[in-house]
Amino acid sequence: MKDFNTNKTYVFAAFGKEELGLLGSDEIARSIPKEKRINYCAMANFDSFGFTFPQVMRNISDSKLTNLAKEVSSELKIPFSDASIEFTSSDSESFRRQKIPAVSIHGLSDKWRDYLHDSNDKLENVNTQSVYIGYRHALNYLAKIDASGCNAFRK
Repeated sequence: MKDFNTNKTYVFAAFGKEELGLLGSDEIARSIPKEKRINYCAMANFDSFGFTFPQVMRNISDSKLTNLAKEVSSELKIPFSDASIEFTSSDSESFRRQKIPAVSIHGLSDKWRDYLHDSNDKLENVNTQSVYIGYRHALNYLAKIDASGCNAFRK
């Protein structure tokens, strides 16, 4: 994104210890001073691409950001899905707890339990076309966030 002119400031972060209870993302989200959280328009969590088309994990994503993902999928003419994955979470939830609108967009298929965080979690199981589609979706998604006012994603 270094070649794009943007209206907003972006922070790209990799969080550690998600599987141990979102420890890394909780630490970052809680460290944002309460009075400054209003300046954070959205947290877009891109997680585990490479197995199917981008989709939203509904149980840990705000509806306005979910609808935006659906709009981008429609414009790109790719399938859209949003579903809850029970008893799971991801780093977007840490930001939602701090009242920052957030979404988790992933590229997991219904067979995610067969490979994610398992001995089958290997590069040769990744579909590079799926990664590319996820990348294209993410760029278009961020462009729409960039063109929107921060209040567009708040409840």
